[in-house]
Amino acid sequence: MPVLIKIDSDKFGTITQKTGSKEVAGRNSNTTAPLSEDYCLTFDWGYEFKQPHNDSFGAADHSQASLESEVFVKVPMYHSISALLLNVMAGKDNIKELSVYEVDRAPTGGQNKVNMHASFKDGIVTDLVLEQGDQRDAKEKGRGQLVIRMKFQTIDIDDKVINVSGHLDTTNAS
Repeated sequence: MPVLIKIDSDKFGTITQKTGSKEVAGRNSNTTAPLSEDYCLTFDWGYEFKQPHNDSFGAADHSQASLESEVFVKVPMYHSISALLLNVMAGKDNIKELSVYEVDRAPTGGQNKVNMHASFKDGIVTDLVLEQGDQRDAKEKGRGQLVIRMKFQTIDIDDKVINVSGHLDTTNAS
């Protein structure tokens, strides 16, 4: 099932603008409802929860520590995304929202069915990795991916496949 994301920042607007259009994404475009051409197809995504701890006493002590979370997404190396994210990081801009949709493609070209929606709000970009393909290989030339890591204050998830939904406020600083 394809996973599509949209990243919105406070100052720079939609980071993934037009990356789901037919001109950019070709046959992988997503112009059918409920998504738009501002949703980018991902290679991979996920999130991690971390429990900070103190090892200074010889044993892990997490009684006073706060839960932290980190989200990562891997998207095609669209130069507009990398340029805007570098501007976001240099300008210390916040990510207003990261929307993640897992969809089941309609077999006849109709409306896609949303299986999962996750919304991450009020965050920052912590890391940006540009992985370029092997330029000596004709199949890899001009290809690559961006790995984007972000931390968010608020997480909302609604997964219709495994029937799980929830809301979490983290202590990540933004």
